[in-house]
Amino acid sequence: MSTRLTLFIIGLLLLTACSSKEAVSVETGEGMTEVINVAMPSGGGKINDPKHGEEISIAIGAVVGVNDTVANGVATMHFFEDGVTFVGIQANMYTPPKGSFFEAWAALKDDKSTWITLGHLTNPQGDVRHILNAQKEKNLREYKRIIITKELDDGNPEPQDVVAEAKLEEKKR
Repeated sequence: MSTRLTLFIIGLLLLTACSSKEAVSVETGEGMTEVINVAMPSGGGKINDPKHGEEISIAIGAVVGVNDTVANGVATMHFFEDGVTFVGIQANMYTPPKGSFFEAWAALKDDKSTWITLGHLTNPQGDVRHILNAQKEKNLREYKRIIITKELDDGNPEPQDVVAEAKLEEKKR
């Protein structure tokens, strides 16, 4: 058997094995393991989560910096038939100063009182790569923007300085 054919078969087997996982375990480096739900296609190209049912659609958008912030990345929302939304954000931007952090929000409009917090972004590598994987029990399908703010660690739950955003476009699979 040729080397190319062997590598192709191994790659195909790995791809098949990867798409069968429902969750990925990640070591946090603090002696803890975080389990992240993964929306992956199963037979027929449909995404079907055992707990939340079939994926209705996905929304995706590029993360871009706002004002003077240099940022890039991608944001996604997966919408499931039971109303649950999986949110994924990968954003590359500066590390926030000590005493502050980045928080993501789902936004209907510019009025901050309508924003829904998605959670804090983390940067496990301690560099410019920030991530958020969250599950919301609310259907966020009408929220077409994700806003990233820099927050002071002062206990104030209101959104503070906007540093990046993603405008989401919904796609059917």
